[in-house]
Amino acid sequence: NVAAEYPINKRWILLLEMYSNWTWTNISTPQGFQSPFTLLGLLPGIECVISDKWSAATGVSVEMLGKAGSHKITPMFTVFRNF
Repeated sequence: NVAAEYPINKRWILLLEMYSNWTWTNISTPQGFQSPFTLLGLLPGIECVISDKWSAATGVSVEMLGKAGSHKITPMFTVFRNF
């Protein structure tokens, strides 16, 4: 998994994450016994720094490759509190 952030200014930040979940036991496991959660996806988004302690991020999770060939698009919203 890898992520990148590009600051537009002090308040707004562009985000891009590539994520994966590979839970197969080994290469010789029959396909019917492999996890349905094996996937590769991208999550583009934007983050807003509200104050020194608070920020919020929103984006869309796009599953590109998966075991069953299903493609899902999931909206995401996160609030961060820094201590």
